[in-house]
Amino acid sequence: MIIYLDSIIFELQTAGGISSYWYELVSRFIQSEHKVFLIKGGSWKRNILGREFNSEIEHLSFEIPIPLFLRRYLSPKCRMSDEALFHSSYYRTPTKSLVTSVVTVHDFVYEYYRSGLPKIIHSFQKRRAIKKARGIICVSKNTKRDLLKLYPELRKKKIVVIYNGISDKFFPIKGLKENKNRSPSKSILYVGSRLKYKNFKLAVETVKQLPEFELVVVGGGDLKKDEKRLLEKALAGRYRFMGYVSSSYLNTLYNLSFCLLYPSGYEGFGIPIGEAMKAGCPVVTAKSSAIPEVCGEAGIMINSISPEAFASAIMSLKNREYRKFIIEKGLKQAEKFSWDKCFQETLKFYSYISAN
Repeated sequence: MIIYLDSIIFELQTAGGISSYWYELVSRFIQSEHKVFLIKGGSWKRNILGREFNSEIEHLSFEIPIPLFLRRYLSPKCRMSDEALFHSSYYRTPTKSLVTSVVTVHDFVYEYYRSGLPKIIHSFQKRRAIKKARGIICVSKNTKRDLLKLYPELRKKKIVVIYNGISDKFFPIKGLKENKNRSPSKSILYVGSRLKYKNFKLAVETVKQLPEFELVVVGGGDLKKDEKRLLEKALAGRYRFMGYVSSSYLNTLYNLSFCLLYPSGYEGFGIPIGEAMKAGCPVVTAKSSAIPEVCGEAGIMINSISPEAFASAIMSLKNREYRKFIIEKGLKQAEKFSWDKCFQETLKFYSYISAN
């Protein structure tokens, strides 16, 4: 099988769930027995994961140099055989109509939570990629439900749910979890984007009600002025902003934190939830969208999206036996999500789509 993997996401993001997904797949495909070409148009150095790939990769297919703000919406301008299978990391389509196209749908954040020109452009690009694709991968059952809700005409399409994996870079650090005499950390961890639907303000207001704790904020880009004002007003002297950190350091933060606070109102999957569980960090989150699929019965999921409800859930973890129970459930739940399994299921879907 000849496979072209369009790696445009490494130019569009510094970090993020889609970058993690693409990095894990690409890492496995380039080590497989199949002939794989990575489509590259510009530098991947700004992407935390993309820069791990370099010019030593055997098969790179370079695009004609076009400015990124245009190229992100255009079909890759590079040579591609008619027998190839094309899979884009972010909703691009192959130039040749004979090429078999697969698309991964991660979520519908733009459709539900954005407006104006960004929503119109993104939705147009996504719709075009979905309709031209011979096969569609959804990262959760919830994403598939959203897909068919917004595009009911796709019911006859070949659609499969393939869950994201969780990196083996996340694990309980020996010596931190076993020490029964060690007092639980007073740090509550918040990881990822701070866009409105992620309910970052609610996370701040939750920790405000818990004066013995501090909030540690990881990722999501630099703090905006209004976010700084919010943190200074509510949690002066009780917050730390870490920015982007390595997977190794993030694993340490999961291990050292009292819990992960993840009050997001919408997720296509929710990779930080899985990472936290795999690292032995209790998860307090919202019972919404795809989150129950990832958490199972392992996380503390809140129906009522309010600071009071989240604060009460966090306080319940002060019970050592209950905390231990939640951690053990999380470790077991995280075992269900493997990047090796995600890769094998993706490869199987490629073969199925190519043959049908």
